[in-house]
Amino acid sequence: MAEKSLFIWPWWVRLTHWALVAVFVANYFLLDPGSWIHTWLGYGVSTLILMRIILGFSTRNPYASLKSLDISKSAFLHHMQELKARHLAPDEGHNPLGWLMVLAFWSLMLVLAVTGFLAEEVDYFFGNQLLDEIHLWAADAMLIAALIHVASVFLVGFWGHIALVRPMITGYRKTRERPHSSSH
Repeated sequence: MAEKSLFIWPWWVRLTHWALVAVFVANYFLLDPGSWIHTWLGYGVSTLILMRIILGFSTRNPYASLKSLDISKSAFLHHMQELKARHLAPDEGHNPLGWLMVLAFWSLMLVLAVTGFLAEEVDYFFGNQLLDEIHLWAADAMLIAALIHVASVFLVGFWGHIALVRPMITGYRKTRERPHSSSH
């Protein structure tokens, strides 16, 4: 079987993904909550996510397109059949569970951005305990989702015999191409 590279993730998908990782790690583990850098990193990654969504509706890349988002029952059943067979199609982007995780991350980031903005920029909400608790809950939920995501990427990659990490770094997935049989 010949090996070929299939372009999956454009630079702006990878930038958004890794920026979200870096900002979350910095804001959750390293920076003081409410510090100017914590706040501006949050605004920056929120802007990147909004740009990712806009580009997701306008791109021609079928893997990055939000038009390919399919979380239907039939998509889940198909994905479960592929997992059961231990073979995921190499020419696909996110599976339905992956799309759910993407939507969860974007939703949690929206909650973090809105609650952070209200707590820091709107005097009326300064020191609001409920708002602070929602912000902390969303951050903790993001950590749990991230841990599930990382474990799932490695587990599904191993179980389904598919490279999931490399394409998010390089943009390309290596696939095996079956040689065409020729008749003599």
